[in-house]
Amino acid sequence: MGKYLTTLCLFFGCVASTVQAETKKPSSPVTVEQITTEITELDALIKATENNLARQKQLRPLLEEYRKIEKACLSKPSDTALLFKLAKQGKIVYEAIHETHLTAYFKPEFIQELHKLKTIADKKSIPPAK
Repeated sequence: MGKYLTTLCLFFGCVASTVQAETKKPSSPVTVEQITTEITELDALIKATENNLARQKQLRPLLEEYRKIEKACLSKPSDTALLFKLAKQGKIVYEAIHETHLTAYFKPEFIQELHKLKTIADKKSIPPAK
């Protein structure tokens, strides 16, 4: 009985796969419009990548200026004008990082530091030095 059941299951499995294979429509050949669309999509991707790269390259000098101001602040911690300049530059860097979707590429502590500086720059005042 088990032998006949196995044979019967095999038979119906083969019939089902044959019927399924016959009912599938053959794929149509690629048309010129499809190729043109794919090329257009690739061109758009290349353009977006170039724009992202240009924005990322613009981020570098902003970050370098931020580090330069930060270093100056370490040597003159009581200079409120310099500290506010750091806050403004931190805000610029923070916004540039978010615009370029690069937050995940920087340490969370650095992003938090920039966010605090952005908050200070938005308030337009510096808390007194401790």
